[in-house]
Amino acid sequence: MVFEPEHKENVSLGPNGFSGSKSWEYVIIPNYQGSYYFDPIEFAYFSPKEKKFKVLQISDLILNVRPNTRLIREQQRGLSRQEVELLSQDIRFIQLKERNILNENRNRTVHNRDAIGYILTFFACLAWFIILIVRYFLARNPAYMKKVMAFRNMQARIDKLSGDPKTDMADLPKIFSRYISDKMGVDRQTINKSDVLNYCQRHKINEETRNKIKEWWNQVEALNYLPSQIDENHVEHLKNDMITLLRVLEKKG
Repeated sequence: MVFEPEHKENVSLGPNGFSGSKSWEYVIIPNYQGSYYFDPIEFAYFSPKEKKFKVLQISDLILNVRPNTRLIREQQRGLSRQEVELLSQDIRFIQLKERNILNENRNRTVHNRDAIGYILTFFACLAWFIILIVRYFLARNPAYMKKVMAFRNMQARIDKLSGDPKTDMADLPKIFSRYISDKMGVDRQTINKSDVLNYCQRHKINEETRNKIKEWWNQVEALNYLPSQIDENHVEHLKNDMITLLRVLEKKG
């Protein structure tokens, strides 16, 4: 087995030109005893003095390999008990020389990056804890829960409509009023059109939406005064318009 050579170079430039040496050191491990013959080695170079190329050659390279009798005897008889104990001591010695093992009593320094991470983690946990406390107390506030659940309760009331056009038409303004009362956090059942428009104005709902709410409310009141003209199409149309208007109010909070 022939390993990669180790190259050494010591060349310098002097008054007479380049001078120095180059060497290649090979490690060779023979697998069997005997004589090993190598091919001649040649080195070509240009001689400035003679002004011509010259070739240096070494031939008759022979390597004689003899058996290692001591190693053969050791392999045949194996390791003794004392040698096994020495091996274990060598392993323990190598472990004691490990430089990456830190003493538990050694003072530990915290880097700036680690300190920032600890601080951010602390404040994140603190914010999460505060949010849980706020949610806990808000969940026990009836007015707040009505405001949060206003739109969902409105949809539940719409799903419970009887299906009778006249009855449903009379319930639509009640559902609208109940939604506004829930958003206001009160139990008033007699919220009228003026109260709804005042609520929209306080919450800075744009004029176009307020006009649509006013127009919707006028249509519902007109049909409730003329129940003979109410049919399913009127109810479905006004119900969908109400849901659209309440979605706008829900986005404004």
